[in-house]
Amino acid sequence: MRNLNLILIMLTTALTACTPYGNTKEATVYIISVGLDYRDSSAPDLLGCPDDALEIGSCLSDMYRQRGINTNVSYLVQYSAEADKDAPDYPDADAIIEAIADIPSTEDDLIIFYYSGHGDVEDDGNTFLAVGSAEADYEKLAMDSVFDVLEAKDAPAIAIIDACYSGAMAISPDQSILDAFADMFGKLDLRSVKVIAASGSDELSYMIPVYAESGEQESHGALTASILGILDWKHTSFSSRGITISGCEKTIHGRTGYFNRSLTADGLFKEISDGWRYTEQTPITNLVPVAIKLIG
Repeated sequence: MRNLNLILIMLTTALTACTPYGNTKEATVYIISVGLDYRDSSAPDLLGCPDDALEIGSCLSDMYRQRGINTNVSYLVQYSAEADKDAPDYPDADAIIEAIADIPSTEDDLIIFYYSGHGDVEDDGNTFLAVGSAEADYEKLAMDSVFDVLEAKDAPAIAIIDACYSGAMAISPDQSILDAFADMFGKLDLRSVKVIAASGSDELSYMIPVYAESGEQESHGALTASILGILDWKHTSFSSRGITISGCEKTIHGRTGYFNRSLTADGLFKEISDGWRYTEQTPITNLVPVAIKLIG
């Protein structure tokens, strides 16, 4: 598309906290879950991405509510060509940035950002997300803009990047897309944003089949499926809830088990790595100088 090498990025979740937020009644976990299937554009369809976003958001919010932790979840999800591009929850660049910027967080809170959709890297090495647009196939949302607004919040945040085909996207003969991400992390000097990415340099990332308890087959990103499994999300059509997003009525299939142990963001990444069985891709993470807790 106009000299763009469009790649399939699934940013999966950002999960950090530097204080024991669950110990105060006022503390809140803010979840922003973004996913697009691009069926309202000529960009290649990514049919599993909206379901990834809905199930990650539901899993996380249910997990915190089981613990009595205040939770606020926002879905910015584009489903199908019937999506209302004028809806306030349509995932264009302004809506995504405003959803983060408007979070009234304090240092005791936690922000979790999840993105599933296309992305790309430009010739100058700048990375962007291919988000919704009312006037074109997609709009470029600079990745460093997302990190900037997350870093500006009082609360710690996590940006986990599940970048399909990202490892194979060449910036130059000697630099891959994830080298570009590493350069970006260094440039931004990320101090309170934990990143987990789905694949290493020169690797592809994949959607995989996941079989529900009721026998149906679902499609999820490999990293997303791994995180949902660790957090005891049950894939089943026997438990469902309705939701209206971008003017479309959709159903979230699944339910949260009882996640009854503590887990840090680094611990989550270790469990992802220890249980990883997809030889085509290898998850990676960054280091941040903060104490990180996903759930206490």
